Amino acid sequence: MKIRAKILPLNRKDLNGRTYPTAVGEEVVRQIKKNVPVPGALSITIDPDQIEIKEISHHVINAKIENNTVIADIETLNTPAGRRLEDLLKRDRLEPEEHFAFGVGSYGSLDENGIVQLNGFQVITIDLIPIEAYAFRNIDNGEKYDTR
Repeated sequence: MKIRAKILPLNRKDLNGRTYPTAVGEEVVRQIKKNVPVPGALSITIDPDQIEIKEISHHVINAKIENNTVIADIETLNTPAGRRLEDLLKRDRLEPEEHFAFGVGSYGSLDENGIVQLNGFQVITIDLIPIEAYAFRNIDNGEKYDTR
């Protein structure tokens, strides 16, 4: 199963309170095209160092920037996690942009304002995270984050 989805908002806070400038978005697109396919997991936590093959549910291909957002094709895989993701999308009819957010598992640095820095930025995974996990994590700070 393949879906087209928004994977990274640019120039505004994401659900983690980070801001990805356009230059970093362009680097994400470049790395996805170079390292096709970029793996991803259906999970609540993102730890790029500890992802196992059975946890990989999808890969990310055909990325580009459109309307200040990195968008890409998400293709489910024939793995236990991939079949679970397909079930969520088909059987439960969950809309990716309403029920999930993408988390970019990466290495890099932030400045003091939470802006992701281009120097040394490396995409490891692009994971699909239930939005409820973010809502639970950010419940105390009262901030609103852009999920699209």
